[in-house]
Amino acid sequence: MKRRYFIFILVLISALRCFADTNLKVTEDRVRIRNLPSVKYSEVLGVANTGDSFNCWRRTSVKEEVAGDVGYWYCIRYNDGEAWIFGAFVDLLGKEESDVYGVEKAEAYYNYLCELITKRAEKIRDSSSPTERKTQTAKGNDGSLGTVNIDKYLVDGFEIETFGNTLSYVSLKANIKNVFNIKIGMSRKEIEAIIGKAEYGRYAGGYLVLNYDKSDKLTGFSINYDLYL
Repeated sequence: MKRRYFIFILVLISALRCFADTNLKVTEDRVRIRNLPSVKYSEVLGVANTGDSFNCWRRTSVKEEVAGDVGYWYCIRYNDGEAWIFGAFVDLLGKEESDVYGVEKAEAYYNYLCELITKRAEKIRDSSSPTERKTQTAKGNDGSLGTVNIDKYLVDGFEIETFGNTLSYVSLKANIKNVFNIKIGMSRKEIEAIIGKAEYGRYAGGYLVLNYDKSDKLTGFSINYDLYL
């Protein structure tokens, strides 16, 4: 079994290196670099000009039309983080589009939210004033019983729940503005316009869950993402 895990890790590392080495060059001036693969539901982080080059990690799995231009969104390394640039204004420098790993939009949003949470983990860990706290009896590895704090914090419109020293659950807080502009009660069509088609997705480190009622209105948006604080 250990050998299988070892082989899997080697394959994964090789694949990641392949994606990281896919260089991308910008072919137009004043091309916006965004935090998410969307024009309407994203923030502009900066601009790129003709000749600027980046390491490309992955792309969206479906092309879309933006102001008459059609292309994928490409995930690039930008300012020590991830960002997105529209593919109609870039050249993959001899690579084919199919050479770049494609991900669903929902996975891009999941990754962004996890990165956002990770960056705020220190603030959460150092905070002594959660919005809610309760205790629960838990059994240790040695079989002894003890209590653990379950705390809730509000970060960028999302409610974050920690279990002891582990951040374990993030859910959308109703009627509070968040980075995705998603709200409880939005229709499935409105949600899909933002993050694509997704109800349940298992991704690196956890999974994303969207819940709808019988009339296709959003009732819940959450991720399970274990992060040791």
